[in-house]
Amino acid sequence: MKRRSQRIVKYSTYHREKSKTWQKDVSKIDNWTYNTESDTWTCAARQTIHFRKVSKEKTESGYEIEYRHYRSASCEGCPLKAQCTKAVGNREVKVSMKYLRLKTQAREKLRSEDS
Repeated sequence: MKRRSQRIVKYSTYHREKSKTWQKDVSKIDNWTYNTESDTWTCAARQTIHFRKVSKEKTESGYEIEYRHYRSASCEGCPLKAQCTKAVGNREVKVSMKYLRLKTQAREKLRSEDS
């Protein structure tokens, strides 16, 4: 039985993610930790970012994207706030969990091919 090779398209940030600048950027959710049990993120300053709501948006092509919205309880006094967000209040993020999952799968396959 012949094995078919899978083709993977590199997503837009693939090469930038390898840089030290990207990996040290405290504002990037890619550098945070996600807890599936509590559905929370932990930022670089070890603050918990809590789930707030779900929203849906349609792209120009009509594809519907589901986003999960998260907000920190308090960024007041955080030494990393200026590097993390320009927001006056607390840090908020909107995340497509499907996109993150697909991006992680693609990254793993691409890196295994690079090896």
